[in-house]
Amino acid sequence: MSEDPLYVARRPDQYIHFEVQQSAYAGKTRSYLRKKGIPFRACLTAHPRYANIVRTKMPRWRIPILEAPDGTIVQDTSEIIDFLEQRYPEDSIYPSGPRQQFVAFLIEAYGDEGLSRHMMHYRWNFSDNDTFMAREMARSSEPQSSLQEADIKGEKFVQAMRDHLPGLGVSNSEVQRVTEESWMDILDILDEHFRLYPYLLGGKPSLGDFGLTVAHFAHLGRDPHSLRLMQTRAPFVFRWVERMQASDANMTEFPGMQEAFLAHDEVPETLIPLLRLIAGEFGPQIEACISGIEKRASELLATEGKTSGLPVLVNDRASGVGRSEIDIRGVKVPVGHTPITQWKFQRSYDFYQNLSGTARSSVKQLIDVSGLTSLYEREIKYPILRRNFREIFA
Repeated sequence: MSEDPLYVARRPDQYIHFEVQQSAYAGKTRSYLRKKGIPFRACLTAHPRYANIVRTKMPRWRIPILEAPDGTIVQDTSEIIDFLEQRYPEDSIYPSGPRQQFVAFLIEAYGDEGLSRHMMHYRWNFSDNDTFMAREMARSSEPQSSLQEADIKGEKFVQAMRDHLPGLGVSNSEVQRVTEESWMDILDILDEHFRLYPYLLGGKPSLGDFGLTVAHFAHLGRDPHSLRLMQTRAPFVFRWVERMQASDANMTEFPGMQEAFLAHDEVPETLIPLLRLIAGEFGPQIEACISGIEKRASELLATEGKTSGLPVLVNDRASGVGRSEIDIRGVKVPVGHTPITQWKFQRSYDFYQNLSGTARSSVKQLIDVSGLTSLYEREIKYPILRRNFREIFA
């Protein structure tokens, strides 16, 4: 073993995936790396290499981070997957059909950005998670901690995370109630779907499956309280969570199914209720986010005395550029106007806007039947790009 404290043992062709086990977003890219068969070595962020080399390049802390064999650093799960899909284009996770590809982009955005409230509520508002999470958080920074040491250190982590709950609204009992109602509906919809299909769009995972893994593995399918709920209420969803962590297709229940997306660009009818739920609950969040960013852009233009052009950063923080309230099931829920949320949504928005002819018509029909029409017919005046690990105005 090398005496260099920054050294990570790996083969020359291996990527380094900096992560912690309980991270929702690390679960997404870890699953992707396994399914694609890409050689990688997982490495905790507690490793000195992360702090002294990788982290120094980042404007803000966010995991996972991928270090390629040639030293290239990539941050954000969508950019990591896009980067690797270019290097490993075979057996792509992007469906070729426009309807399936649109659904994959939309569900990825929803999984990445639309379930934060559910994740935080179920992880931090139930005391039967506390011992498990305290030890998980402590061992992320000191992997060889004893249980006693982890308990002492982990209590501080748990309390620090609970301090963030008011900002998400999940310290409010009414928001907690509608969040639980929402997740029960999501579980019921997905359980019926995964009873009939191993993945969202057939016999192989799409980008949408990996996005949906964000919430449904680390928080909702691994923490003790929500894990028990999933196992008892939605066993087919739990089976999909297991399937998404395997390196093979792992669909023994479907012996006649090909490892391929459904033919003829089919979007299963069992997914339409999920798309309608996304329209009703994630749609208002996106509308609020886009409107809030437009307001911020107008303020910046007025300050700089310009009529067009915004060669400035939106922000260097993940917390956003403002806040507002949206209506979810008759309850006012606070949301942040986070540029990363708009950028994730733009992936499906831009895909749709660039379609034409029969491809656009077929996706438009799906948008309309799902109740998403207003979201995709609106104008985005100030698109967001990502450059050098930051969100900026296009």
